Amino acid sequence: MKKKNNSSIYIIEDDPLYLNAIEFFLRHNANPALGIESFSNGGDCLSQVRTHVPDIVLLGYEASPPGGINGIGILKMLKVLNKDTEVIMLSSHKELEIAVDCVRSGAYDYIVKNESAFLRLRHQINLILYNIDLRKKRSLFVAWNLGLAAAFMIFFLTLILYAFNHPAA
Repeated sequence: MKKKNNSSIYIIEDDPLYLNAIEFFLRHNANPALGIESFSNGGDCLSQVRTHVPDIVLLGYEASPPGGINGIGILKMLKVLNKDTEVIMLSSHKELEIAVDCVRSGAYDYIVKNESAFLRLRHQINLILYNIDLRKKRSLFVAWNLGLAAAFMIFFLTLILYAFNHPAA
């Protein structure tokens, strides 16, 4: 699997109107460098994820072809393919049991499709992107500190070897 340099979002939604609305909202309210791809069902997205791993997936709970697996099944498959991809579930179902089941299955959040859904979606995407940025910075910081620690260790070992090879008179 290849990871893109810029952050990316995949949208999986079976309702074409809602899919277009989310895509339009993100293109006009998110970072322009953010790569956005949309899919009308989970199967198409899963085949794409095998070659390009997104940072975030917006997944409709009902986003499957008739007779296919539901959103939770797609969520589980996405998590198997890449555990670091954050998945936000979208649904018109307000039942708490469904939301809990989604989060227990690995979803970052569950957002009910209502009048505040897009604002909540933007907020959650910004949080995820901020956390991704922090993880990258932490990795660089850890690598830099390991390199610095190795340099100091080599320096002190060199001093010790020098002291043993050149004893003071």
